[in-house]
This record gives sequence, C-alpha cells and structure tokens, in this order.
Amino acid sequence: MDTINTESLPQDLVQRDNWLLWRQESSGKVPYQAQAPQVRANPTDHSTWASFDATRSAYHPQRDAGIGFALDGEVAAVDIDGDTSSKAVDLLHEVGCGYIELSPSGNGLHGWGLFDGELPRKKVVVDGISVEIYNSSRYMSVTGNTICHGQLLPLSGIEKIYHPPATQVSTSHPKSNARQSNSGTRQYPRCEILRFLPPETGKRNEYLYKLARHLKACYPERRAKDMLDIVQQWFEQAKPYIATQDFMESWSDFTRAWETIQFSEGEGIESLLVDVESDPDVAGVPPVFTSHAMFLAKVCRRLQNHSGDEPFYLSARKAGELLGIHWTNAARQLNGLVSVDVLQLVEKGTKTSRKARTYWFLAESERNEAS
Repeated sequence: MDTINTESLPQDLVQRDNWLLWRQESSGKVPYQAQAPQVRANPTDHSTWASFDATRSAYHPQRDAGIGFALDGEVAAVDIDGDTSSKAVDLLHEVGCGYIELSPSGNGLHGWGLFDGELPRKKVVVDGISVEIYNSSRYMSVTGNTICHGQLLPLSGIEKIYHPPATQVSTSHPKSNARQSNSGTRQYPRCEILRFLPPETGKRNEYLYKLARHLKACYPERRAKDMLDIVQQWFEQAKPYIATQDFMESWSDFTRAWETIQFSEGEGIESLLVDVESDPDVAGVPPVFTSHAMFLAKVCRRLQNHSGDEPFYLSARKAGELLGIHWTNAARQLNGLVSVDVLQLVEKGTKTSRKARTYWFLAESERNEAS
C-alpha cells in the first residue's frame, strides 16, 4: 500500500465512497472500517465504507494488509488467480476490462469494468484459466500495481465467462486488436489504446497527441493514413469521455499531430541535448544578453538540426525546465532571440490545441538577410 500509485487508479473507482481496509487473518482477508479501524466492515453495508482519501489516510502498514473496494452492483471485478500471463491479460481485455492490476500476492490479476444489473457470481475455467466475476455482496482488494492503465468500461464480453465456448480456435476478440491494414502494421493490442483514453472531457486533444507520439515510436516509417484503423478504435473507446463526437475532427487533429511530432514516445528532448552547453557559441547573440540566452540559442540550433527542413516546436515551459528558470522568464529569452533574428517565430502556440510555438533557427547568412 505504501507504493500504490494513486495516479493509475481509474477516477470511477477513486471518486466512489466504497472503500475499506483489509487484513490477512486466519479466516482469510477480513475487511475493516476506515473510520473505525478496529471494527469490521460489511461489504453489503454502505455505512461501513468510506471515501478513498479517508481509507488511504486510515491505512497503517503495521496493522493493515491493504485497501479494498466494496462492489455494490455497478462496478464489476474479474478475478484471475495464479496466472499473470499475456493470455490471461488478453482474456480480461476480451471480457471488456479497461483497468487491470496485479493482485496483492502478485500471482494473479484483477480486471475492473462496469456492469449495471444483476451479475451472479460465477467461477469458470476459460482456455485453462480459472476466472471469477462479481459485482455485488463482496469486496476486492486494490493494489494500484497496474498492468493496463485505462478507464472503467462496460463489460461487453462477459458471455466469455458465462457461456465459454467448448472449442476455441482463437482467443482474439475483434476489438482487442486493430485490423491488419494494407500498410503492414502489426496487430495492435487493445490495452495500448486504453492507455491513451482521456480521463475526462476537455482532454481529447492532449491524449490524442500522446497516442500519436506513441504510434510514431511504433511505426516511424509509416504515414498518418496507415494509423486510421487504430485511431478509429481509440475514438470508439473514447466517446464516453469526449465532447466532440465527430470522428473527422479527431482524425484531423491526429493527422496534424502526426506531421508535427518531433519526438516520439520514449524519445525525450533531453537525449538530443546532451553536452549542448559545450557547443560553439551562436553568432548573433548580443554579449549583453544573459548566459541563459546563449544556452537557449544552442538548444534551438540542435533542435533545428534535428528537425531538418521543418520548423521546430519549443514551449516556454520546456525552455524554462531546460534553463532551470520560470517559464515566463524563459519566454522573455525566446522573444529576445527572435528580436535579434537568431530565431524566427513561425506560429504561435495556442492553449486550446496545446501546441508549442514553432520556430526557425536562422543560419548566419539568413540572419544577415533578415537584418
């Protein structure tokens, strides 16, 4: 519990007051109340549950084994014991679990989803994997040790558990992978798409950009049109969390991001700027300017070399991080370099698109022409 990553927990769990403590006793995992830690909790009695924040604050590692979530008929949990294989993870995806984590022992999986209605407790073996599913009258431990970080989605494939086929040729669900396209892209796992679902309205463009960065790392030689199948799947999963229901708007934003991305997921600007301070000074930076301005000019020269024949993106916030100063001061440094024609501002960034400003680094010959 000390290492639980609260950022990874779906808000649909965190925002509910269904939380309790649990301890490992001779009779098994016994629930206790957060507001009265010496009193047992009842998974069927709302008055014995508490908020996530209250439960986490009440947790004591010398006394409690962890925290748990009481199932009240809306949230469902799919429990796989003794198997953490990719096959088991795939099964949870097929059932419709958007959030998957390791069990407290680390030897099993808990998948979470939404199911509003009666869902009788069921234990069955599917493809050699022992599975149980519940959505009421008990609680499930929560660890935050995430296998797949996604939102809670309606369980669209519970027939996999309630009516497992006698013979299965394939464990793939049509929605678990992107269709094979003419571009030759690999089958794309649904878990990866779920990583990039926006957690709330107003975050569509931000998470769509993150998806584009990730796909750029997977398929650096591909074009935006080759990603259409994957973006369509993302859009269908993201609909409950976005206000813009027109696919073409999201597709347009994705293709625009695809063309402008300089650094794919896992590739940071810092790796490009190793030892940049030892680069030759940039001609044209006035001696009266601060050392921050010279360092920033060297950074911009590296970024331009990386970008080639296209302008590069650099936000004031990122410049501030690199310089170790507040972003407003970094913005002044960038504006100063523009004023002396070391940089040329191509396009201003906007808050709505979350795009950074676009610049050209001017070579000395171009600088002389500009002046």
